[in-house]
Amino acid sequence: MDNFYNSPQLADLLVSKKTDVYGTLRANRKEVPKELSTTKILKGEVIGFQRGKVAVMKWKDKKEICLLSSIYGVETVNVQNRGETISKPKLVHEYNDTMGGVDRVDQHLADYTLPRKRGKNYYKKIFFYLFDLALWNSFVLYSKTGGTKTALEYRMDIVKLIMEKYHHSEFCSATGRPSVIPTPRRLTGRHFPEYTPGTEKKKCNV
Repeated sequence: MDNFYNSPQLADLLVSKKTDVYGTLRANRKEVPKELSTTKILKGEVIGFQRGKVAVMKWKDKKEICLLSSIYGVETVNVQNRGETISKPKLVHEYNDTMGGVDRVDQHLADYTLPRKRGKNYYKKIFFYLFDLALWNSFVLYSKTGGTKTALEYRMDIVKLIMEKYHHSEFCSATGRPSVIPTPRRLTGRHFPEYTPGTEKKKCNV
């Protein structure tokens, strides 16, 4: 969890719901011991405090970093870094590994992300991000069960399925007096996007 959200209070709540948590932490959060921010440590040193299942710690590499965890304590592991063996808290090692996975997922989502207009409606951004994430997770499961399509092909199939299900007029809301003029067939037909191979010249398809 990122330090923008992480706090001992949130960790206690999650633990009470049988959900573990770990991530970076801001030392000025409520219920964080003052010693965590005031104690000076040297490179490679670590200090920590624990309350119940939740532990907070500070470790220094190039700079100080504070973390919180309900899984790991202050135990250390030896890792290779540029041909040199160094000791670091297991929490730091695990956090770096999992955050690398998050970065890779975000990179994949950026390849075919849904368009988002700038605005104050943050909940729409959250919805579309979760939609993208659910779509990517389903593609991962599809691939692990023998699927051979690319991520783009998979997304296009999902789009077609949604359009087939919701293309009917009863799903379209309209206001005002209904028109007595028949709607042109081109506006009510089942139109689906198709891949157009690239050419040297620009081409407009309507």
